[in-house]
Amino acid sequence: MRPRWPDARAATESGFASIADEILLVSTNELAALHAARRAIACLEQCVAGRARLRLILNRYTPVTGLRRDDVRTALQIEPFAVLSNDYDTLQAAILEGRAAAASSRFGAGVLALSMRLRGQPLTEKKGRWLGMLGRKR
Repeated sequence: MRPRWPDARAATESGFASIADEILLVSTNELAALHAARRAIACLEQCVAGRARLRLILNRYTPVTGLRRDDVRTALQIEPFAVLSNDYDTLQAAILEGRAAAASSRFGAGVLALSMRLRGQPLTEKKGRWLGMLGRKR
């Protein structure tokens, strides 16, 4: 029986990966998940020329319990495209209340940054009110 990587293998065997504009590979920063991500990347590279269209999303990112972002980049030889923080309390509350996670939460900020990058928009950092006033001329 051969090993199964359903998502990556299905994407390559069906031909979807070869015609996709971008391929989003979602993983956590835990060692077992990164091994699976490495196998998925190897599988995708069989039908996709280069890694230019491959985007690594780190979900439930917690540098305390897993590898840091730089270590992930070194292990997989790919720069993480986006990082979604492990904001368990915020997500649990949102699920129980039947609403979306607050945009002001760490997770919400990560989703916003991901959506902006996917649309090709630059990431803008919010400046504090007093910093915005420094550039003004009177």
